[in-house]
Amino acid sequence: MKIGKFPVKRTYKLARIISDALSLVVAYVIVSSTIHFFPTYKITVNEILNEAWLAGDMRLFYKYEESLAYRQYTAWIFPALVIAVFAAYLILTLTSRKLAKYNITKQNAQAVYDWYAFAVSLCKLPILLALLDAMYIVHQRLMFNKVSVFSVQMILYVVLVVIIIRLSVHRIKAMTKPAAKKEESGGVKAKIVDDKRDDA
Repeated sequence: MKIGKFPVKRTYKLARIISDALSLVVAYVIVSSTIHFFPTYKITVNEILNEAWLAGDMRLFYKYEESLAYRQYTAWIFPALVIAVFAAYLILTLTSRKLAKYNITKQNAQAVYDWYAFAVSLCKLPILLALLDAMYIVHQRLMFNKVSVFSVQMILYVVLVVIIIRLSVHRIKAMTKPAAKKEESGGVKAKIVDDKRDDA
């Protein structure tokens, strides 16, 4: 794989390992919660159907009987999104990145990749936490509980992702700037030495 025009190794630093481990824990919670949601949902709906049947409210009975067949599968959206998040993470970290607007050199390419991969891994965590929060809201509403669709936590997770991206961009710029300045100053010094030799 390459960063810019230079080959790099797919290293795995401790911070990235911790980030990925936490992401896997959140992913496990989402998938396991979805699996355990279906029996609870069916029990709740069956209770509503029984109450509607005993009350003679056939309109309500047929309404929930028809919705049971498809409403429960809405919950599978979240495990699917978890898979999509991890697929995007693997694509972004295991394929070559041009990063054309940065001054990538042979000396800083590996360091840039290490930081880039860590940043992508770190962004994955708040995204999964936002999915977990959204899953809770959807599950509660599917269980006919009145829960607000607005969540402050989800907004904070989005803000956190933006902050991580901005800090990562700033860090990569800082990592690539010194090499450019060093080469430039070296060129100026060489020119001054040449001028002195010409004068001599």
